[in-house]
Amino acid sequence: MIGGFIMKKIMIILCFLLFINPIYLYADDSTDTLKETDETKKIDTENNEENDNNKAPEKTNAKDNTLKENNENETEKDIKKDPNKITEDKDELKENESKENEKTKEELLKEKKEHFKKEYEKIKPKSYINPDTIYLTFDDGPSWITEKILDILKKENIKATFFVCGNNTKYGKKILKRMIKEGHKIGNHTYSHDYNKIYKDVGSFFKDLYKNEKNIYEITGIKPKIVRLPGGSNNSSPHKGKDLITKINKKLLQRGYTYIDWNATAADSSPTSPIKEQIIFNVLKWSTKYNNSIVLMHDSAGKKNSLKALPTIIKKLKSFGYSFDVLSEDSFKVTFNTVKLDKKITSYKSNNLLKKQISNLLN
Repeated sequence: MIGGFIMKKIMIILCFLLFINPIYLYADDSTDTLKETDETKKIDTENNEENDNNKAPEKTNAKDNTLKENNENETEKDIKKDPNKITEDKDELKENESKENEKTKEELLKEKKEHFKKEYEKIKPKSYINPDTIYLTFDDGPSWITEKILDILKKENIKATFFVCGNNTKYGKKILKRMIKEGHKIGNHTYSHDYNKIYKDVGSFFKDLYKNEKNIYEITGIKPKIVRLPGGSNNSSPHKGKDLITKINKKLLQRGYTYIDWNATAADSSPTSPIKEQIIFNVLKWSTKYNNSIVLMHDSAGKKNSLKALPTIIKKLKSFGYSFDVLSEDSFKVTFNTVKLDKKITSYKSNNLLKKQISNLLN
């Protein structure tokens, strides 16, 4: 009985031991598992933090990109709302550039005026020059400029020579009559002044010349015998060259005309006229080189600067001791078949030399 009791006790202890051991094992496993879980959570937390840190810039960049896109969209919306915005900006830029260019042009023009004024103020006849006579001549009129020139000449009490072209208008006739009435001289500059027409051949030149002579005669009662060829008596423009011009010159002398060129010029024949100060400089520079000068100027409708320059030219030449007169068949002459503007002139044809020249041409 006692043995059975002991055996029973042993069995109970064994059973207890068998029961309690899995609990400890489980407890250990649980502890390890908990530890592993905590460590895993810690690692996961660290990884999450790292991921969050890595993702933060992406969020920022995304935000910046969104703002940029919004700004671009707003700009596009503005342009769509006002499609002329870009054009207006471009126009404003062009306008500003134009103003700058205009300012530059004004400054350059001012400098140019000051330069030529300074230069012409220095001009005086050379010591070996004995100022004698200036023959002012005006080509290509009559026009409204001619009338203003006549006013200036009247005020200064001087006479000039006008080589006129055809103008059959009432106004043109009035100007021609005034020229004669106030003591000026009229010369023939052909009716049309059309190079293609008058320099086609000798016959075409004289046909045009006679037409102008007839027009002048019907208005004034005078047939001019002094002639100025468009382009001068040695021009080669633009057809048969100097051979044609020489034939015309010969025929003019044969028919009792005198052709006259110039030895001083305003250089104002081009459509774009020089500024007033440059015209003054040109005339004074050339005319003061000689005792006697035939000055070429133009009085067609566009020659405003020539008109503006004239009072100063007259005043300066008077101050140098020059007097003024009109050209005639017997007056001082310059002809380009012996004299060129780009060379210094030392002597001119006398009337006897001119007669010899005529004789040579006629032979």
